Amino acid sequence: MLDVRRLRLLVELAQRGTLTAVAEALSYSPSSVSQQLSQLEKEAGVPLLVQVGRRVQLTPRPNCSSATPRPCSNGWKRPKRMSRAR
Repeated sequence: MLDVRRLRLLVELAQRGTLTAVAEALSYSPSSVSQQLSQLEKEAGVPLLVQVGRRVQLTPRPNCSSATPRPCSNGWKRPKRMSRAR
């Protein structure tokens, strides 16, 4: 199961663009953010980040996967509400 706190870091990275900005916004160290995102990749079983020089970027797929809690603007739609188990 994916950790919601780690997913929040992924969303923040998508919005802010750098690990340092995410760390500063959430009062973490950049190394802690990096470690948490690495753990999220292990939990998800797919690469979520790619290193470009000294920067990290989201891979194209996670931007619109069900792993991110917000819908994307490129055609991804919210899943229909699941019915409650009775």
